[in-house]
Amino acid sequence: MAAEGKSTKWGRIADLSTTPVYAGFTAGMLDAGAGANIIPGGTINGQGTIGTMGHFCVFRHDGGTEADWTEPFDFPINGDFTIAINSSGEDLSASTTMDVSVQGSVDGTNYVDLHTDLIDGVVIDETVVAGVYDYDAKGRMPYMRLELTAGTVSTAENILIHVIPH
Repeated sequence: MAAEGKSTKWGRIADLSTTPVYAGFTAGMLDAGAGANIIPGGTINGQGTIGTMGHFCVFRHDGGTEADWTEPFDFPINGDFTIAINSSGEDLSASTTMDVSVQGSVDGTNYVDLHTDLIDGVVIDETVVAGVYDYDAKGRMPYMRLELTAGTVSTAENILIHVIPH
């Protein structure tokens, strides 16, 4: 299977509702870029949030080891930012390890790695994993997104991803 976009559009943390954010998203809704038309809402770790800084999406990890990516950021990058993977702390069916890279593009089609393996081979089961993107060292492009690659074959799961600007 070729790499695909497998996430919803990016939402703002200020827009979180009281429904779990990862609930109700099926493989058909998120696979093959279909999630590009969905703006999610929900809670973090089953709790409400009062923070309004940051952006999030629901990502469909398909269980394979091919690279997949989020929809491009639809918010400006003007400095460093923190990426939190599985930010709802979901108990995944398998001990999935994940590599996360930040990619950029000048045209929204042809992407290059700006920071390869910002998060490298970390188990994300029942764990929130974070990494910091260094804007001054790595730069920005007109289009940016996250590439996620599982290191081990596991089961298909929806995970919540946050990007929090500094």
